[in-house]
Amino acid sequence: KVRLIFQDFPLGTPALAASMIAHCSGPKKFFGFIEILFRSQAQWTTSGNPMQALSKVARFGGMSEDDVQACLKYQPLLEHIRKGALVGQETYKINATPSFVVEGEVITGAQPFEVFQKVFDKALKK
Repeated sequence: KVRLIFQDFPLGTPALAASMIAHCSGPKKFFGFIEILFRSQAQWTTSGNPMQALSKVARFGGMSEDDVQACLKYQPLLEHIRKGALVGQETYKINATPSFVVEGEVITGAQPFEVFQKVFDKALKK
């Protein structure tokens, strides 16, 4: 009944780098990296050198400094993430995270379950 699609929507260069690093960690580690990056977000986003802070997080997850640098230079991945975010902006007018799209209806922000339940119930009636 439901299909969940996770789409990167980085707001700024450090967030774009974090998205790229998560993808470069591989499909089995991707969501683990996402979790680590969100948990440590306050540290790396406010760091004097966010890229260095992100490299430390990546090393904690098993990536070497060379892996991180190669990842951040990988243009096809960069373009893929940018194109996905652009679709969200143009199609659904998304401009903040988190945002959720259910049957074309956009829910923005960390909302209580009741907000989602109303939209889910409406979608399931279709």
